[in-house]
Amino acid sequence: MDKLEDNSTNDKLIYTSEKYGNDEEGDGSETKPFKTPLKAYRQYGDTTMIIYIDSKDEYKGKWELLSKTQAKKIKIQYEEEKRKQERSHQQELEDAQRREEKLEEAKKIIIKEDPSLPPAEIIKIKYAKNYHGKRVKIYGWTHRIRRQGK
Repeated sequence: MDKLEDNSTNDKLIYTSEKYGNDEEGDGSETKPFKTPLKAYRQYGDTTMIIYIDSKDEYKGKWELLSKTQAKKIKIQYEEEKRKQERSHQQELEDAQRREEKLEEAKKIIIKEDPSLPPAEIIKIKYAKNYHGKRVKIYGWTHRIRRQGK
């Protein structure tokens, strides 16, 4: 236990426990530890912190320091997760920008009936054969849109 109190630096002490920890409700304290060290990185970021995990040997005490190799792996995993989130956020912004541009383009398109031509007659598709060569107006719906090109 001597090394637990030997925190002369201003590093934050974080406790994690696979057995008793909880990533949803834990706060990293000794009484409410996190379940995983990765959650500690998510909660506190890259700040300097000392992470303690469950001791494998009960005679040495309840907590032991997270090994450097484990800490390095978890930090790499955290940084990769952070990069993925930034990439997905950037992708969402680009998609929103693209959607906005397409919407503005679509607003520019205006469909008007040509007044110089005779007015179109509203018919059903099944009667289209009788109106060959004439202006007609047909209402309908699309079962499935399959986009091609842009």
